[in-house]
Amino acid sequence: MTPLRDPIKNIVYNATDEDIDRVYVNGRLVVDAGRVLAADEAAILRALQAGGDRMWPRMAKHDWAGRDADQLSPPTYPPWGA
Repeated sequence: MTPLRDPIKNIVYNATDEDIDRVYVNGRLVVDAGRVLAADEAAILRALQAGGDRMWPRMAKHDWAGRDADQLSPPTYPPWGA
């Protein structure tokens, strides 16, 4: 993150998740070794997946050209068993 002129702006605008190991808020450790300590990561991932599962079938009606999720973002590989 060089050249260094303003370290806060460097962190905000240029840092990636690999650059941050620990985060303290009001003296309390909330992230350690890149992991959020007070969050159920599995539950968060399940909720994000559920949101995607609800959103993808509806994409065509919100796209100006009526494209579905596979047309807007084609899968890298064919589905398993296809």
